[in-house]
Amino acid sequence: MKNNKSIIEKLTALWALNESGLGGFLHVFNSPFTGLIVGGVSILLISLIAYYATNKWQAILKALVIVLIIKMAVSPYSPFGAYVALSFQAVLAAILFSNFSWKGATIMVLGMVTFFRIGTSKIINSNHCLWNKSLGSH
Repeated sequence: MKNNKSIIEKLTALWALNESGLGGFLHVFNSPFTGLIVGGVSILLISLIAYYATNKWQAILKALVIVLIIKMAVSPYSPFGAYVALSFQAVLAAILFSNFSWKGATIMVLGMVTFFRIGTSKIINSNHCLWNKSLGSH
């Protein structure tokens, strides 16, 4: 049990580094793939936290709070939507992993919903930008 706690702490630190370091780096350069890359790595790390945790709900939400605090401290320039997306992904994972076994199907559902949310937010944001440009040109 103590060894699993250490593993979960290390995975949480890696998740925070992914969100604040890699996510912040890609956001600064306005990479269109930020959500896909950071979201994909986050799915992997959250799934590993769920695998090693006995109480999956508590472990994922505790890790989420730590990651959010570190992300806010290290990369305060990240948009508010990044925090909402991170929270959505972690809460969805906590619901899925606490109600279903840690199997490929659960990870697949988490991945599909996460990437669907990323894709729809890109479409909504691009339509919002087009809408604003069309309003400004009149």
